[in-house]
Amino acid sequence: MEKDLHLETIYEIKRFINQKDFEGLKTYIERREQEVKQYYEENRSSDYIEKLVDNLQ
Repeated sequence: MEKDLHLETIYEIKRFINQKDFEGLKTYIERREQEVKQYYEENRSSDYIEKLVDNLQ
């Protein structure tokens, strides 16, 4: 799944460059940066909770 997300990002960046829509590209990159940070933050929290539960057993 992560591979697909990264490929999607690359394709979108290529599209913006081909259209020479640099303002749109800037906006897209900022939005993707926030999405990726949130995704990894959620996964890190999830991993931490799983470790806590495993330690309780």
